[in-house]
Amino acid sequence: MKTRLLAFWQNLSTSLWFVPAILTGCAFVLASVMTNIRAFPGGDDVDPPDWLYNGSASEARDLLETLLSSLITLTTLAISITMVVLSLAASQLGPRLIRAFMGDRRTQVVLGIFLAAIVYVLLVLRQVDGKLPDDEIPQLAVTLGTMSAMGCLGLLFFFVHHLGRSVVADSVVQRVGAELDQSIDRILPRWEETPPADTVFTPTAPATLRLPHGGYVQAVDFAAITHCAEESDVVVLLNFRPGHHLLPGGIHGKVDPAEKFDEAFAARIARAVTVGLERTPVQDIEYCMRQLVEVALRALSPGINDPNTAIAAIDRLGRSMALVMTRRTLPETIRDAAGRLRVVRPVSTFAGLMDAAFNQIRQAGESKPSILIRQLEAIAALATLTPTDEHRRECAVHAAMILAAGRRCIAEPRDLEAVEAAYDEVAAELRDAGLPPGDV
Repeated sequence: MKTRLLAFWQNLSTSLWFVPAILTGCAFVLASVMTNIRAFPGGDDVDPPDWLYNGSASEARDLLETLLSSLITLTTLAISITMVVLSLAASQLGPRLIRAFMGDRRTQVVLGIFLAAIVYVLLVLRQVDGKLPDDEIPQLAVTLGTMSAMGCLGLLFFFVHHLGRSVVADSVVQRVGAELDQSIDRILPRWEETPPADTVFTPTAPATLRLPHGGYVQAVDFAAITHCAEESDVVVLLNFRPGHHLLPGGIHGKVDPAEKFDEAFAARIARAVTVGLERTPVQDIEYCMRQLVEVALRALSPGINDPNTAIAAIDRLGRSMALVMTRRTLPETIRDAAGRLRVVRPVSTFAGLMDAAFNQIRQAGESKPSILIRQLEAIAALATLTPTDEHRRECAVHAAMILAAGRRCIAEPRDLEAVEAAYDEVAAELRDAGLPPGDV
């Protein structure tokens, strides 16, 4: 249930309507309260302050109608600007980044305030009759409507400034990179945590596990699957992980022994897997990583040709990979409280994350010396942080592939010399870190 709620909250919080819906509901409550306050508190002996509305009922109605028209115009303008920015971001940086823009909390709050102001003024307008006596006019409600319109006018300038900065490639890279770091911090265990004992499990006579739903795996409730396996005294071997795409009715794993498997058990496993139309960062580290890679790939495309943005993405990927090096890989096996093996699953490995971070950018930029050099510089920096020989060997593998790409595609001798010099720096760092010379 916790995993399902986390996936549901991720989808809900990145929707453009969530915060505006909450603020609009607050506007309903506020309008109901303010319209019931018909006179300034303090009695007839206390003069109302100058900022409080003190006109007639017909003037109040005219004012509210003008404010409502103005607020609708401001809101339409804000939404139009948002749509233009989303279209620009989709064409320049990739359509998958639209989710990040829609999930931006400041954008949601500003649009929500605009909509809430419209709803508030509209509800107050309904309560103001042009023939009301002066002592029945909701002065505070009319005054608050005027102040909300003035506030929305100032908020529009902030909104334009925020959207202008948010569409800058460097800002997008840092925002997606921050989400990637949060996923790494949430999903991967720290080095000081005791890893479970490695187990090689070979099923004897397993049954085939088929799930009825297809789509991208957004989250898997491994605790629920472990509990089901413990109750049935079986071992569940999954062949998918969060981020994978499933075909409905396909082979999604095995259950051993087969005689303890039935359709009811398969239905319980299916309920523990959240499947949707798109990937999410709930349990998928590579989701945000591939978003950064997509920014770099679009920047390297002939139609855009912006290597500086690609370099910014490479730098941010290197920073996130440094964080990965401070964490352990998720265990492939899960045991119950008694220590018995219950679940075997595929996980994201360090090698897989390095492939996701470097391969596609290297392939797209193999003829661009600046891209290859910056990738080698990022690997050289990572080489000084690698805690294990496995990490060092993976760095050496990617450095060798980058060097091979440069030798294959770069025709200018001096550019190739710069690439080779960057590779030599990586090799020196790896040797200093303790990697045997034969592995470099």
